[in-house]
Amino acid sequence: MHRYTLAILAWIVPLTLWATPNNNDNHFGFLGASLDNDNFKYLQDVGAGWMRPHPGPAVWEMIQSKDGGDYDWDFMDDVVKKANNYDINLLITIWPFAAWDQVRKADPTACEVADTDEFLPNKEAEEKGRTEYIPAYRCNPYDWAEYQRWVQALVERYDGDGRKDMPNLTIPVTHWEVMNESDLPGSETLDFYKEGSDEYYTLLRRTAKAIRQADDDAEIVIAGAAGANLNQAGEFMDFYYNLLTEHPQAKKYFTIGNVHHISVANETDFNVGVYQTMLDEFNINKPIWVTEAGAEGSPATEQKQYLRSATQAAIEAGAERIFYISYAFGDNYSSASQKRAKKVYRKLIKQWD
Repeated sequence: MHRYTLAILAWIVPLTLWATPNNNDNHFGFLGASLDNDNFKYLQDVGAGWMRPHPGPAVWEMIQSKDGGDYDWDFMDDVVKKANNYDINLLITIWPFAAWDQVRKADPTACEVADTDEFLPNKEAEEKGRTEYIPAYRCNPYDWAEYQRWVQALVERYDGDGRKDMPNLTIPVTHWEVMNESDLPGSETLDFYKEGSDEYYTLLRRTAKAIRQADDDAEIVIAGAAGANLNQAGEFMDFYYNLLTEHPQAKKYFTIGNVHHISVANETDFNVGVYQTMLDEFNINKPIWVTEAGAEGSPATEQKQYLRSATQAAIEAGAERIFYISYAFGDNYSSASQKRAKKVYRKLIKQWD
């Protein structure tokens, strides 16, 4: 049976059966900023079944370091092996950036982020356990053919169809996210995408076609909306309204909607209701995932209370899957704080089991 059909059947069971621990039908996951064994063990211990590595190993330049160069799968293989070992499914973000590709543009400086951007390679990040990075040039690819060959090879290696697969692959990667927070206004410290909704449509369409060349059953997750602000043109949800208004065909190139909510705000359902309203306006019937859910910057007690209530509200609003961003509550990320948070998450996930 097709995976999409299975997903629909799984979702129409009663709400009390919302999570099935440690398999593809599990409805809970975590962001993975650090990709060591401890983080995968944490997910396993609380009963979550998914990880979304961030930024993750699927960065074009990290795998293909030069024009026409061989693919280096070692880092991504290692992440997939760890996930397989702990029975964790992966949502992998595809980053279409390689400096050697983008410097060939007519004006590559227009694609360059500030040298203070937090996702550039730096020693501080490596010391915190994050060895992946995002290159300094963040526009659409210059050489689309080369990029699409890489995407096809990427998906083919981890799709589990027995053809050109990673050795000893036990849990295939079936879900691919096309970039991240393309709507986020750039700043000196964080700037994921230097182009607009028209260019993102081209990226979504070309990436989706390359994914389908390797795995016609793959689930394609559109880039997560950074928030639900509808008042500033070109930001947050307006970016996706513009995308779907100007390019109605965009709905053909993703199978799962995607929204974020990382701080305590007016929306108490992780922005699921606002996102669903947008999909309804365009007559789009697709599942919604919250791939970043949290309450950063709030006291530990407030975070716990908010996550409990927002999780329930998001489920009732129609969220199919929720990825939490924090492994501990408050500003204290000590082992004791993580242990306390683990108990909260375990109870929260079991509540919907």
